[in-house]
Amino acid sequence: MPYRTGRVITVSGTDCDFRHGSIATAAFVNPRVITLDPNHLGGYWVGDDVSVRYCDGKSIELVAGQETAGFHEGAKTDAQFDGVMGMVYRSQTRQLIVSDWANHRIRTVDPVSGQTVTIVGDGECCDRPGNGRNCSIVRLSDIVFDRSSPNESVIFFGDPEKIHCFDLITTEHQLLDIRHRQKGIYEVRPNGLYCLSDGNLIMGCSMTQSVYHVSVSSGEIEFLAGSKYGGRTERCYDDDSYFNHPCAVVANECDNLIYIADRDRNRIVTIPLPTPSALAAKATLKH
Repeated sequence: MPYRTGRVITVSGTDCDFRHGSIATAAFVNPRVITLDPNHLGGYWVGDDVSVRYCDGKSIELVAGQETAGFHEGAKTDAQFDGVMGMVYRSQTRQLIVSDWANHRIRTVDPVSGQTVTIVGDGECCDRPGNGRNCSIVRLSDIVFDRSSPNESVIFFGDPEKIHCFDLITTEHQLLDIRHRQKGIYEVRPNGLYCLSDGNLIMGCSMTQSVYHVSVSSGEIEFLAGSKYGGRTERCYDDDSYFNHPCAVVANECDNLIYIADRDRNRIVTIPLPTPSALAAKATLKH
């Protein structure tokens, strides 16, 4: 039976401000992403508009960032961010990898020294192919590891039109263009991403208010649930077959369920995770 009620407890943060210290008095500036610390039970990193911070369960400390948004490389308070939208921890190198939204960059952050370095993007808000820092990318959203790659060596991240694939070892950067793959859809805007164990993706899309399965090898997308062609009607608020900004998705492959954070309806909902055979059958019918 799904959980319907639960006790909600604030564990850190008060108002919208830039303060560190005790979890009772510390404050964040629009926190957007949380990443658990695999080396410390109860520890986690938080990314907000201007910084990356760490909570050990008792206090909040600054890892990197300043009180004001901007762009600057460096350690601790020398570094600047402008919207940390996605963040993962790479155990192989003991680094955080973050998507810096308005700076149009993917950056690494050392959790101990706070040293922040750009690894993807030159800061220009446009679509220009290239490897590493010799490319331009539009505003970034979520970031996930390719779970089928060895040693967490490949990441996926989204922008308003595409999903990017970046090899952390070779610095090879590829684009997975998923626009116009389905009749009637003008633009697909990736918000939430989740990588399945086979390397394919589940994607939440705010442009079409839907959730899709994305084949990484072909770029084909398969509609799973939602309004399919978008629209913010009254039905978005009382019908679970409609979404209104599905901004985060995760999948439980043991129970074959996809969990969706439906932001503007203030709900967490689930849909079935289709089996590979079911997806293949859909693809056959389409062609």
